[in-house]
Amino acid sequence: MRDALVKPRPSKRLRDLGVYVLVSVICVGSIILAATEGVPEQKFLPWFGFVLFTLFLFGQFILKSKRVWEKKSFWLVTGLFFVVHVVTFIKLLHSGHQVSGGEWLLAVVVEMAVLIVFRKTVYGA
Repeated sequence: MRDALVKPRPSKRLRDLGVYVLVSVICVGSIILAATEGVPEQKFLPWFGFVLFTLFLFGQFILKSKRVWEKKSFWLVTGLFFVVHVVTFIKLLHSGHQVSGGEWLLAVVVEMAVLIVFRKTVYGA
C-alpha cells in the first residue's frame, strides 16, 4: 500500500522527462549557436556556466521548498535573492574576472546554504 503512495504517477514522469529533454536541447542548441556564430569560448563559457549555475541553484531551492510555496513572502524574498544573485554575477563577469570551476562550486554551496538557513529560520521548513 505504501509503495502505491510513493511511486510517481506516469504523467509526472513524462513531464519530468519533457523538462529534462527541453533543458538538454536548449543547452546543446546554445552551444551549437555559439560555435556557428563564432563566439569565443572565453566569452561563452562563463555566461553558459552562470546560466546553468543559476538554474540549478534556484531550481533546487524552489523544488525543495514546496511546503512554503503558498506564502507570498517566500516568493518575494526568493525573488530578491535571485535579483541580488544575477546583478552580482553579471557585474563579476563583466569585470573580466575568470571564475574557475572551484569558485563556481564554492558560490553554489555558500548561496544554497544562505537560502536554506533563510527558509529554516523564517518558515521552519
